[in-house]
Amino acid sequence: MRGIDVDGGPLEAVAALLPVIQHLRRRVGVPRVRYQLAVSVDHPGALEVAVGDAVTLTSSSAVRIDGTLGLVAEPCRVMGLERDWSGGRLALTLQSTGLRPSGWVPSLEVLSVVSPTEVQVAGNVYTSTTDPGTGETQTDLARTSLDYFASGDRVRCVPAGDWGAGVEVDIVSIVGDVVELSAAHGLTAGDALDHASYDDATTTTRRYAYLSDAAHTLGAAGDRGRDVG
Repeated sequence: MRGIDVDGGPLEAVAALLPVIQHLRRRVGVPRVRYQLAVSVDHPGALEVAVGDAVTLTSSSAVRIDGTLGLVAEPCRVMGLERDWSGGRLALTLQSTGLRPSGWVPSLEVLSVVSPTEVQVAGNVYTSTTDPGTGETQTDLARTSLDYFASGDRVRCVPAGDWGAGVEVDIVSIVGDVVELSAAHGLTAGDALDHASYDDATTTTRRYAYLSDAAHTLGAAGDRGRDVG
């Protein structure tokens, strides 16, 4: 953003500019679908809601952008409101963000090497319930990355910063925070274990953005754009 100077280092600049950039992306990055509706002033939260608030909309009669009916927990921004105290109603104008919250695919960071085929991993480096960059709550994440891995999973042993050099092996067992693999891993502290491909990942893991091992793109062949967050 040419002409804008932010005091402090790069992290301070990101923190200061992130709300502005997110606002611009959400305003122009998706169709501007708006819903007008009314609820009772006795509805939970009706007295506290304000313009600019983020809410979710569930309605069987709302018309989606593709013409179909029905919304379930659709993220929206309150663009306008009017309270009718005599009628006991709250009129709302909501703008759909068109977005779904998600995180990056869970990954296991290696803390130490136990043996040529075993590593001790960190429990929740990538599963904090608070995003370290934005401070936003991430309520859909499990408390530990290990919840997304199990015996029999095909994984990729990834040297830090070098995805292409990863070696694929199978998880033999997980005991506590120690992961046993089917072959030599060649990992060191700071490296990672990732799922080898979208197709091999569990349904729970597929909810998150995923880099395939082949084309280095979101999803896998035949699955791009489907449930990848």
